[in-house]
Amino acid sequence: MSKWDKQYINLCEEILNDGFRVENRTGIDTIKIPFKSLEFDLEKEFPILTAKFVAFKSAVLELLWFYQANLMM
Repeated sequence: MSKWDKQYINLCEEILNDGFRVENRTGIDTIKIPFKSLEFDLEKEFPILTAKFVAFKSAVLELLWFYQANLMM
């Protein structure tokens, strides 16, 4: 399991244990913890979760989207 996976799982546990429920316009409540984020060093690892299924096609499309956004800058 990568550092990214561990950060993701720890954040999910923290949200479930310490988060607070908020109503939204869809009628499905969400659980939140404000001001939390995941940080990672791209020189050490790429943030693809191995603890969660990621469809190959979706991952490629998102990477192409990032690449396209960088070309426009």
